[in-house]
Amino acid sequence: MHSPGTPSHSNSSKRLFRDGRIVTAALFTPLVLLLFVIVMTWRSERRIAAVTDRVVHDYAAIAVWQYARRVNMALHDEVMQAFSGAPGMTHVRSDPSAPLEPPSGLLARRGTADNAFLEHAEIAFTYEAGADRLVTAGAPEPDRTREMLQRRLRALARDRKIGEEPHHVLFDSSGGRDYAVALWLVRHTEGDAAVAKGILVEAGALENLFRRVISQADLLPAVAGRRVLESADLALRLTRRDEAVVFATPLPLGTTAATDTSGIQGGALRATLDLPPELVAELLVGGAPQSLIPALLLILLVSGGFAATGLVHHRRSRALAQARARFVANVSHELRTPLAQISMFAETLHLGRERGEGERRRFASIMFLEARRLTALVENVLRFSRSEHGAPSLRLRRHAIGEIVANAVSTFAPIAEGAGASIEVMAGKELCASVDAAAFHQIVLNLLDNAVKHGGRNSSVHVSACLKDGMALVMVDDSGPGIPVSGREHVFEPFFQLQGHNVAGAGIGLSIVRDLIVAHGGRVWVEESPLGGARVIAAFPAGESEIVTGESPRAHVLG
Repeated sequence: MHSPGTPSHSNSSKRLFRDGRIVTAALFTPLVLLLFVIVMTWRSERRIAAVTDRVVHDYAAIAVWQYARRVNMALHDEVMQAFSGAPGMTHVRSDPSAPLEPPSGLLARRGTADNAFLEHAEIAFTYEAGADRLVTAGAPEPDRTREMLQRRLRALARDRKIGEEPHHVLFDSSGGRDYAVALWLVRHTEGDAAVAKGILVEAGALENLFRRVISQADLLPAVAGRRVLESADLALRLTRRDEAVVFATPLPLGTTAATDTSGIQGGALRATLDLPPELVAELLVGGAPQSLIPALLLILLVSGGFAATGLVHHRRSRALAQARARFVANVSHELRTPLAQISMFAETLHLGRERGEGERRRFASIMFLEARRLTALVENVLRFSRSEHGAPSLRLRRHAIGEIVANAVSTFAPIAEGAGASIEVMAGKELCASVDAAAFHQIVLNLLDNAVKHGGRNSSVHVSACLKDGMALVMVDDSGPGIPVSGREHVFEPFFQLQGHNVAGAGIGLSIVRDLIVAHGGRVWVEESPLGGARVIAAFPAGESEIVTGESPRAHVLG
């Protein structure tokens, strides 16, 4: 056997450390590889998404071009229908001096056809570009609306080219309201001076027309099983030159939106359109690919959890192995000391080298004491081994615990005398509690052994017992260096060693004390002692308890 700090123990620690690194690498290498797969998958999906976005953008470009073309035609037809049948509606005026038909004639046709301009007309007007004269009929228009009309009509007359489309729809706003203006342009035979006739409505009056074009036009190439599109299926915006929105569907525009470059009604409106993901899945062959990243991340998370659990379990196993290695080293050291003593004095007696009867008796006493210590150590190691397989079974009886404490102190007195420690007892013999006598005896012995070991040479130990709040308390004080607050809960754990305390022992004495006290239904804790060291308090129920049959622990001093 090797004592602590020997090369064998150091080599064992190095081997455990090396094995720990191997296990850690084995646990987490698959996670690194899985993370690499996730990164590569993410990069591949980004490339696929970029290609998909380009395809969707191309489809959106086709759709918006088709829509702009069909809306342009629908607005042209709507203007033609609004003015057809009205008196004097020609595109050439041969007699400039002839009076113009009054605009009220246009308003008289309201309600005669299913036409947005005729149904919602607010103002009808005529405009002579040469005289810059605007005549209106209908609802009284605000000055700002009249100024808006004259400004737009002047610009139209100034910029109009020969052969240009005579039917127009203008879009503008005035006084916080958006307007659409249907125009019928007339030119003179002698020159380019123009006459304009028109109807003004709110821009919202054309909303049904804009929606109707979506469902009636084939905006996208034919795809097997494709349904008829509605306004809720597309993200569409119609905006004026100043970016004001004239018409919009509820869906928001995305990154794949496309804008028509030719414009509607000579650029009066601009259309921007995008396709939602559910429609993209119908257009792409095989549908839009599903992302594998969520599933891979879930696998990574679960694998990480298993790896972390395995690492924690491995570290606990390694810590237990190290603790057991220390335990074996400490026990071997504890065994070697009494064995060496017994062997030395036995050899002395065997060879007859003692100097008189008194020395022979002293050698025999030392051999007997060391044999008891050796037997106690072996028995308590066996007790600890049994306790790891379940709680100890006890036979509880009503006992005068003061007498048991006194007997335990008497049993421990030779060991205390050998360590140069003094023990003082204050425990009334009338104090009773329901305990297993042998187990209680063992508890007191272990507490005394712990106090003497940690108190050091020439230390003082004070043992007392009392009744408080229905609990029988046994308190063992020592004059040693004490136990810091941070270590008071851990001293009852197997193999725990306090930093800076060079105390020989197996490290299981207080662990057995805790197990036996808990089996009694009590508890144990550590406080600061009035003697300057540590006070260990064991609390037992003082009342009657049912008898629990089983083997009583044998009482021995624990190393």
